[in-house]
Amino acid sequence: MYTLVAAPHALKNNTVSPTEMSLGECQDSSRLDADLIRGKILVCSYSIRFVLGLSSVKQALDTANNVSAAGVVFYLDPFVLGFQLNPTPMRMPGLIIPSSDDSKVGQPRANAATQLFLFFPPFL
Repeated sequence: MYTLVAAPHALKNNTVSPTEMSLGECQDSSRLDADLIRGKILVCSYSIRFVLGLSSVKQALDTANNVSAAGVVFYLDPFVLGFQLNPTPMRMPGLIIPSSDDSKVGQPRANAATQLFLFFPPFL
């Protein structure tokens, strides 16, 4: 079993704003604490910035690799309406939650314990 770490929860202390959109998109490994992420699954958002070409899955995968994540999960930001994240080849274990509705399933709810188990086969 792997522990999930959302990118905004693994910021280095000197990062200015955890609400900055690009931080959740895993686009800059220099702002993330590799010690908190190493060996864990990095959870990244997929926002309108990907659709506009300002962010990329490739860069997020590079970020996950740079911080030694065991894998990556992409979820579609609920504010991205009318888009669906297409299957994308990845060079590390990963999961894409392709629609906003599906992304809401894994979001924690108040007063409810949620646990998500992801089993990744060894990456060859």
